[in-house]
Amino acid sequence: MAVELCTPAEIEDHLKTLKILLGLPDTVPNGSQLYNFTHFVPDPDKVEDFGGEDCAVNHALEIAFCP
Repeated sequence: MAVELCTPAEIEDHLKTLKILLGLPDTVPNGSQLYNFTHFVPDPDKVEDFGGEDCAVNHALEIAFCP
């Protein structure tokens, strides 16, 4: 199977379409909160509760970014 690379113009079009579909703002707000996940480890209890690390990480991200 051959892989086709998009041109920069095609990438720009795809990004514009994605922005519209996701309802993203024109600019990213300059918030004062910083998130440092350098030494992040998912909560072992959440890993057990949710049945895996991926779900526990998703939950942690929801808590951090969806107040």
